[in-house]
Amino acid sequence: MIEKIKKILTICTICFIAIPILILICAIFGLDVFTGTTLYIILSLATLAISGVFCINALNMYNKNKTISIISISLLLISSLLAIIIYWSNFTTTLAFNNFTIILAMTTILFCIIISLHLRLGKQLLPLQITTYVIVIIIDVLITINICFFEIIAINGINQIFWTMCLVALALLCTTAILSKKSISTDSTNTKYIKITVEEYNALKSKISELEKKLNKDK
Repeated sequence: MIEKIKKILTICTICFIAIPILILICAIFGLDVFTGTTLYIILSLATLAISGVFCINALNMYNKNKTISIISISLLLISSLLAIIIYWSNFTTTLAFNNFTIILAMTTILFCIIISLHLRLGKQLLPLQITTYVIVIIIDVLITINICFFEIIAINGINQIFWTMCLVALALLCTTAILSKKSISTDSTNTKYIKITVEEYNALKSKISELEKKLNKDK
């Protein structure tokens, strides 16, 4: 069931990516696409494409942690819906609504990235994971304060620290992502397999069946 959903979602996501790209290619040849309905379509499909990518990633986590997977998908769908409402209202929604949508979308994406990496790595490289997640959370808090309360990032000193943390967080996220891929690859490499023919497999099945029958008779 999950594989079917993932397959459908993958096809939809590819379409969501392809259509805006085709429209933007038309813009290169002089078509006006950055106003009115066309702009809303581009923004909506781009939002759904980003959401689709993270939803596929969340579905990959389903077997490891169903609850986290469902929460991630739910947050992504809510964020996408709110963003699309903003686009199609011609950006006339209230400032509080816009700020809430931005914060929710940003937090959701960071949540999905962190959870995905942690589920892949488990307890491996825990100090690196904790450092990465703490820096990401601090960045998230600073952006939230900047949006909702006052422009903290504009303060001299904090500005430099903020952008430094962003670069460090980016480097750490890339590093943990690469190491998590390597960890999965190593685990699969360490798993040993044997190759048998269909005839051998069927023979083994029949022998097991015979043994089960004998055991049942003994009982």
